[in-house]
Amino acid sequence: LVRVYKPPVLGRKYIIFTDPSMGIEDPFVTVVMDAVTGEGVCTATGMIPATQVGAIHDQLVRNYNNAYNTGEVNAQAGQSFIDALTSMNTPNQAPRRSVEGKIIKGKKGWVTAQPLREKSLADLKEAVRTQLITVHDRDAIEEFRYFTTVVVNEETGKVKAVGKLHDDWIMAWAGAWQIRKY
Repeated sequence: LVRVYKPPVLGRKYIIFTDPSMGIEDPFVTVVMDAVTGEGVCTATGMIPATQVGAIHDQLVRNYNNAYNTGEVNAQAGQSFIDALTSMNTPNQAPRRSVEGKIIKGKKGWVTAQPLREKSLADLKEAVRTQLITVHDRDAIEEFRYFTTVVVNEETGKVKAVGKLHDDWIMAWAGAWQIRKY
C-alpha cells in the first residue's frame, strides 16, 4: 500500500493530503510531498476502509516529521477518515479553508467540491506546466496523462474525468499543492 521514494529527513517539512475511500468503488490515495521542493517522496493507495486509510495517513504524518496534513472530507468516506484522524490525535492537521483561503473555524478536512475543486485543479495544472512538482508514482503519472483528456459539461462548465476513470491521484496531488500554501 505504501511506496517510499525518499525516507523522511530530519528538519525537512512535508505536506500530506489524502483522497480517502471506503475501499469499495475506488482506491484511496495519499501523497507525501516535500514542502520546499514539491517532490512526491511517498505515496499510498489501495482498496481499504476509510478508518484504515486514516491509520496509514496518521503513521505517515508522524514518520514525516509531523507533516502538515489533511484530506478530502466529501461524503461518508471523508467523514469517516477525518473522524479516524481526530480519534488518533493526528498532529498538525490543517484547518478547513474557504476558496479564498480563510479558515473555517472548528472544521477539519477539505471539501473538494466546486468551486474549490476548480481552483485546486487550475493551480495543479500550473504547477505541472511550470515543473514545480515531481511525481515518481507510475499510477499517478498515468492518471495525469488520461486526465488531460477531460469532459466539460456544457450546461455547468464543470470538468470531470473521462468515462468511468477516477481522479483520486489528481485530487490528492491538487490537495497537497493547495495546503502547501499554508
